[in-house]
Amino acid sequence: MSRSRHLFVVAATSALLTSCGGGSTQAPETIVPLVKAEAPPGGAPLRAPPLRAAASTELDAEIDALLDWAQNRFPDLFSGAAGSQTFEKYRYRHYPATGNYVGVAYGDIYVQGPAFAAHPQFVGTLHRYQCQAFPQSCNVPVLNVGEGRDAGCSQYQEQRTSSAVVTNNVWNPGPAGTFPYEQCLRVRDAAAGGLMNGWRWKWPASGTPGTVFSNPALVYGLKPWVAGSTTDPRLPARVGGLAEFKLSFDLEVGSNGVHNTVATLWLTRNHRTSTEPNSKEISTVVTVWAHDKGMSPAGTQVGVVSAGGLDFDVYYAPVIGDPAVQTWKYVAYRLRSGKEDVAVTLDLRALLADAVQRGFVSASEYVASAEIGNEIQSGSGYTWIRSHGLQLTSN
Repeated sequence: MSRSRHLFVVAATSALLTSCGGGSTQAPETIVPLVKAEAPPGGAPLRAPPLRAAASTELDAEIDALLDWAQNRFPDLFSGAAGSQTFEKYRYRHYPATGNYVGVAYGDIYVQGPAFAAHPQFVGTLHRYQCQAFPQSCNVPVLNVGEGRDAGCSQYQEQRTSSAVVTNNVWNPGPAGTFPYEQCLRVRDAAAGGLMNGWRWKWPASGTPGTVFSNPALVYGLKPWVAGSTTDPRLPARVGGLAEFKLSFDLEVGSNGVHNTVATLWLTRNHRTSTEPNSKEISTVVTVWAHDKGMSPAGTQVGVVSAGGLDFDVYYAPVIGDPAVQTWKYVAYRLRSGKEDVAVTLDLRALLADAVQRGFVSASEYVASAEIGNEIQSGSGYTWIRSHGLQLTSN
């Protein structure tokens, strides 16, 4: 075995085994048609797999950058390449000089050919090689977060306030691969006395489009995803019984990447709370986007609405989540006048009433929690919560 083949296959396989916690792996799905197309009846000429234009999407461009890196890093394995091709779910390149293939399907990297095996071998993910193939993504300029100090950097670090809880919520670090990410809760002295809460982050400069790494936030109530007790005795609250429901906040935000500033309401089918996570009770997530820096809500835009003197675009998806595990409805209200440093009062009762009128939410559902935070896709940044408040009364 050549040294370069050893580096590419063994190092990647070792990383895979480490991440899986053992030495057994599931056999990858065969992509034999990429190696040898079957001759049709009658002995007609073999046909090559269909081609499509290279880099037709941002993901194609990222895959092509990985394939370029593989060619340059391991020329004895991948030389004399044709252009990138696609076959079913795979984007790949064939190297006639060596007979080898390298391709990507759903972010997983496969190799195949004389130097490897007759069937595809899984050797890692795009993110596993992110720093090697895309060094610019690992050179993230860190913003000056100013005064203050870290109050904890663990994945689900929490810090209680008098009426809410601030959570680090690094719920999806896997796609960052080997990138040395950082995310911490912060505190600093407030001008009026006491402490101001916030958080800081550093993630790859160019994340995968649509992939959110984390969602640090200040939470009222109890999110169905976590165990514990509600921070606010007024929650859960039945949607149809809300007399007043307004969330106010004043944030100082700075970043050099892609993120949003979003209020999130987790709705459940009943009013029960539990000392154990009860995410199976989730029926709908309602998000109110106060600012979007390079991001867009999921779903389809279905209209516009005014609430509390503010104008919003309305988005809806009837199913979101993993169908094999759990799904729920998704509703988003995108503030048209949003900006990065935002001070606003959101009339959540009015927005929920609109969602009920559109048939997206039932009046019998319950608001389990209300939060304000950032969904982060790339870059570094910080948020300070200068003030916050929840006005909530039920009939």
